[in-house]
Amino acid sequence: MSPDRIFLSELRGPEAWDYLNALNTGHPGTVTTTHANSARDTFDRVALLVKQSPAGQQLDVQTIRQLLYSTLDISLYFSAYKLAEVYFNPSRRT
Repeated sequence: MSPDRIFLSELRGPEAWDYLNALNTGHPGTVTTTHANSARDTFDRVALLVKQSPAGQQLDVQTIRQLLYSTLDISLYFSAYKLAEVYFNPSRRT
């Protein structure tokens, strides 16, 4: 049995690699959270979390970022419980 959607409460460490890998194996419409300083900074933050995994340690940050840009569709940044920033750039998808 394969899930239709994946909801992960928060990316905090090396599980970010497993999450990213799941996104690239046919699990669209997933949702997760993480802590970052802006919607755009989310890509750098998740790249650093991926680097904590054994598989991610073998990849350079730029490669991970490119993978994130081609995989993640949208990043929302909330400040004081209000939507403060949206990052959506379909031209970054490869």
